[in-house]
Amino acid sequence: MRELIIALLKTGSGTIVGLAIRAVTMKIISVFAGPAGVGMFSILRQIQQSAITVGTCNGGVSLVRGVSGLRGREQTMYIKTTAVIYLAFGIVVGSSLLLMSHIIAKWFGIAHPELIMLLALPVLAGILRDYLNSMLNGFHAIGRLSTVQVFAAMAGLLVAYPVSLLASHGHYGGFVLYLLITASVSVVSLLYFLKGGKWMPDLKVSPYWNRPGVKYFFRMAGAMLLTGTAGALSLAAVRGLISSRMGMAFAGFFDVNWTLSNLYIGLFLSSFATYYLPKLSAISDTEKIDLVKRVGRLTTCIIVPLLVFIICVKPWIILVFYTRKFMPSIEMFRWMLIAGYLQVTAWIFSIITIAKGMEKPFIIGSIGWDAGFLAGTWAAMRFKLGLGAVGLSMALFYGLSLLFNYFVISKAISFKVPVRLLFNWILGLLLIVAASIAQWKSYNVNLIFTLVFTSAALLMSWTCLEPDDKKGLYKIISKRGDSSVRF
Repeated sequence: MRELIIALLKTGSGTIVGLAIRAVTMKIISVFAGPAGVGMFSILRQIQQSAITVGTCNGGVSLVRGVSGLRGREQTMYIKTTAVIYLAFGIVVGSSLLLMSHIIAKWFGIAHPELIMLLALPVLAGILRDYLNSMLNGFHAIGRLSTVQVFAAMAGLLVAYPVSLLASHGHYGGFVLYLLITASVSVVSLLYFLKGGKWMPDLKVSPYWNRPGVKYFFRMAGAMLLTGTAGALSLAAVRGLISSRMGMAFAGFFDVNWTLSNLYIGLFLSSFATYYLPKLSAISDTEKIDLVKRVGRLTTCIIVPLLVFIICVKPWIILVFYTRKFMPSIEMFRWMLIAGYLQVTAWIFSIITIAKGMEKPFIIGSIGWDAGFLAGTWAAMRFKLGLGAVGLSMALFYGLSLLFNYFVISKAISFKVPVRLLFNWILGLLLIVAASIAQWKSYNVNLIFTLVFTSAALLMSWTCLEPDDKKGLYKIISKRGDSSVRF
């Protein structure tokens, strides 16, 4: 538990700083570009992310597993082999954006196909960034990863005002420049840290790839590519449905929910993933069961107070990150917060299928959620149910994903959730739902409700911890723990 908490603090601290910087960045963009500008920015960013997913074969997890699990010459050859794979797919994706720019622009309602062509540059930079980021993660350089996040966020903040000013006059090319600059700063920072840690392979020595490395990579990356592509395309289709049926401003409202969800859930999951996945890949099934229990206990203790607090102050959060023009997005945000709790727990279980190389259940679970969410969005648009129904479908399918992944790992590693952990998890869910119902139709913050529900969530979290967990926290806070632990 001590290692897990320290890893969380190392990654989380950098992510929190990046979160604060991005909050200011999004505030600037929302003030000057408005809902329609935010909608356009979200679509350009979605196209970039989708292209990067294909260009990297969504192989970040496979790359982390290989770098952390292999040693010596095998590790060096694997790093070179994956570099060749990333390069080849990057060229294909970049060329596709140039050749299919008119088709892509028409689907999303973008008037200038040239924007799609220009996106090829930030896409290529993003592919290189993801490759280097996965390498650094594979070498367990968690603190350095946090620093890179801060540098990229600072770069985005510096250019946020000029690109937003351009967008306010209908010139959206600045958003492409924003994406290119943030990705490029990450690349430079990652190269610096990799070189400083002497983790860069000697590119002057051939061969540059081998068949075992290709097989090792695509054993998991093949499944990740399939699920990642399906996820990226389904999200792109969701954005397209909303923008075409409800207008670009509602695409901006949807992005508010998606972005804020990724901020607090992404903060949480990225902080755990840098420790959780490499650790799972290197231990036995018996040890996996123990680790899942510890991660489940700690996530419940942290995520419940976080979500309850966000539920109570969600109008303030929208005003801090955006403007009052974006307040209608609360209709969907209510459901997103409940969905976030289910998402985190489902993720804890699904990572085991990745660590064990169980491609089939991972593919079924991932694509099943994507298809369900897309169908739910289509139904909401078809019957004019609004963004609230979109959020409801997200919560529903995360619940089904949780049940599916728990069933899979209960068979794979003979995992059975402890009664006390199950009780605390259900209690946390009830607190989140109760806080949501109490504040369901409110567009204002009730300080009494906030104090009561947040205090109850913190009390629940403290009672959820085991005695040894509390002792470990005391040692970390008082700095009396063993400082020799390294990651």
